[in-house]
Amino acid sequence: MRKYLPHIFIIDLSYLVKDKAMATIPKKTIGKIKIMKKSTLLLFLFVFVLAGCAVHGKSTFVTITSPKVEIANEVFIDRPFSDVWDELVKELAKSFYVINNIEKTSRIINISFSTDTPEEYIDCGTTTRTYEKGEEHTKYTYKVVESSSYKLASKAGQHGQFPVMSNINRKTSLEGRANVYVAPEDNGTRVTVNCRYIFSVNVSGNYITYDVFGNPIPFQSGAHSQTSDSIAFNTNQEKTVNWGTAEQPADINCYSTGKLEQDILSFIK
Repeated sequence: MRKYLPHIFIIDLSYLVKDKAMATIPKKTIGKIKIMKKSTLLLFLFVFVLAGCAVHGKSTFVTITSPKVEIANEVFIDRPFSDVWDELVKELAKSFYVINNIEKTSRIINISFSTDTPEEYIDCGTTTRTYEKGEEHTKYTYKVVESSSYKLASKAGQHGQFPVMSNINRKTSLEGRANVYVAPEDNGTRVTVNCRYIFSVNVSGNYITYDVFGNPIPFQSGAHSQTSDSIAFNTNQEKTVNWGTAEQPADINCYSTGKLEQDILSFIK
């Protein structure tokens, strides 16, 4: 970096004292002012040159949406209504679903569920991220609905001169309700399942800010504030939300895989 120093010391700063406001100031005082202004500018330029030596990280990401599949959420059973109803209630009571309400006269069974493995029940696409800094090159690929962790690069300082590395942790969960409609039809029974999904992501993490020499800056590291996002949608409904920013949008499309609907229908097939 020595090659920059000769250029710094030959900068012409004479313009700093060529204004009328300084005309009445004694020459000795003007000389001191010139030295102070030169020192300040030299210090600024020195820091600017050092900042150019800092190794900054780089992050990228892209999310690809999976093709939506139409879910078969109803079935006709060639058996009497009462037989199908009783069997369905019995099987649901033995499952992990919570029965919230049963109304045989209105032919509705309402159940709820929750899981820490949303990827079994819904699809919101796949995200690929990269993190690069110096010799480090890391790639992260994960389903949006999966819990995941990755590194993220950013900058700090008035001029963005300080590299920042963050460790990000995503914790995902899924909960929802389903209405199971059981109705007599001709000599058999038709069963229809409609689900309401609520997918949530809680994001936490920590960060480290480095100086221009690559050393962690004391008191400039810590934990990120925890944030959360959620998206709600129904069976055979595709829902799109932007979980990015106006400058860097990240559209997420979510829909059911049909597993929940098929699991419930399989109780009475």
